[in-house]
Amino acid sequence: AFQRLAHPAYGVMPLEYRPVDCETGAPLKSIPGYVSEMIYSHTIKPGWTFQPYSTKDTRLLVPGQGVGGATALCSTISQGGALAFICRECSRPGYQPFAKAQNLQMTIRSNTKSLDPFASSTPPGQLPLLKIFMMNDEKTTYCGAEIILSARYALKQPGGWYNVSIPLSAFRCNAGSVGSLATVDRVDLMNANARDANVCLDNIRLA
Repeated sequence: AFQRLAHPAYGVMPLEYRPVDCETGAPLKSIPGYVSEMIYSHTIKPGWTFQPYSTKDTRLLVPGQGVGGATALCSTISQGGALAFICRECSRPGYQPFAKAQNLQMTIRSNTKSLDPFASSTPPGQLPLLKIFMMNDEKTTYCGAEIILSARYALKQPGGWYNVSIPLSAFRCNAGSVGSLATVDRVDLMNANARDANVCLDNIRLA
């Protein structure tokens, strides 16, 4: 079967492809390439990759744990660990998703089961106090400010969820080594606390 599809010596297959939405099958723009404004909603969206580090039991697709019983991303993040969402080389002209947006939005909740205050840094029902920063992944340059999640940016919802909306201007990218929002292609949600952070996330997007 392989020899009927590919050159028997070189293994080359003549293929044609086109980008489509993974959920609807609708065609997407292929030039310069499609990057979804939605980063995560029940799964990682087109144009984005997911790179957790210093985490435990990180699950990208957890049925029933998202908003309204949908799928969520759930993780236990150790001190100094993070969930990184990266748009590879998206500082190139035609991409630049952060420059086209005004806000970073997401829904988040604690996934801690224990009522022991020393069990984690994310008590049940409370807003997880993660640190969020933005950068250019390829050049390792950063925006000028980091944001700690707080009531200033969050609105509590049923089920322990919080709707978060952070103006991208708050990250002061023009004052950092990254230079501007046009060169940003990565956002990290980090646990800067001494104890583990147990969190679930859904509907992460640029708006």
